[in-house]
Amino acid sequence: MATDYASKVFGKIDAECHLGQELHIMTSEAFNTRVLGIRMYRIMPSASGHIGYTRQGFMLKRDEISTLRDFLTEAMVNESLWEDEGDGMVLIKEESEGEIPDDG
Repeated sequence: MATDYASKVFGKIDAECHLGQELHIMTSEAFNTRVLGIRMYRIMPSASGHIGYTRQGFMLKRDEISTLRDFLTEAMVNESLWEDEGDGMVLIKEESEGEIPDDG
């Protein structure tokens, strides 16, 4: 018996760093509540011929979405994290190995 998660995709991003895949942003019924799902969707067949959702992805509750939004906004506006490579690509600087960013 299939479970109906009542998923609603409300955004798709063509992920340039993941050729042949899109990033889908959706809401679904899970964990006894409505959650935000962020999933990779394969638009080009894999070596085995698979098209559709990959195992990559995660679900977030509303308070977790707020925290994610804050971190993404901070990363986006913090010029010290980004380097201009001159070819239209922007790379985020890597943290030192084993170093966890300080949140304050």
